[in-house]
Parts: sequence; structure tokens; C-alpha cells
Amino acid sequence: MSLLTAVECDPSSPHPHSSLAAIYKALNDRDNAARHYLITTQLAPHRPNVLLNYAMFLHKHGPLHALAYLNYNNNRPYKAQAHFLFVPSELP
Repeated sequence: MSLLTAVECDPSSPHPHSSLAAIYKALNDRDNAARHYLITTQLAPHRPNVLLNYAMFLHKHGPLHALAYLNYNNNRPYKAQAHFLFVPSELP
């Protein structure tokens, strides 16, 4: 099954969106990569790896640089949070 078919069959699963984001990023298709990274974060907002992947993508490829850190609780990893600070790519 292709990833696009997987998305069509179960659009609420974050896994195929995450994989598509990585593939589109590798192909330098920033628009589709950003779209699938954003969808993945909406579907899995408490997964640290999902939030970190999106933050790293935004930091490198976004119109704004993203400074991000994770607030990760070892006792409750499902309560991880990512905090983003967006700054202009070019400062005066």
C-alpha cells in the first residue's frame, strides 16, 4: 500500500503523514512537507518526536526561523509539550 493510499484510507493516522513529510522534505518539496508535518502535529500533538521533527523543519526551511524546546516529563511522556518562538529569518 502506498503512503498516499494509507492517508486516503485512514486520514487520522499520523504515521503516513509523518513519512510523507520526510519524503517531501528529502525531495525539496517544502510546501507538501510543511503541510504533512503540520497535519502530523495536529494528529499527534503529544509525541515529542513529531513536535521536534516539525520544529527542525521550520527552523531550516520555514519563512520564519523556529526556536523550539521540548518540555518532556519522564514520568508522563504523553504530556510532552513543544514551545515555539518564531522570529524573522533576516533580522535588521
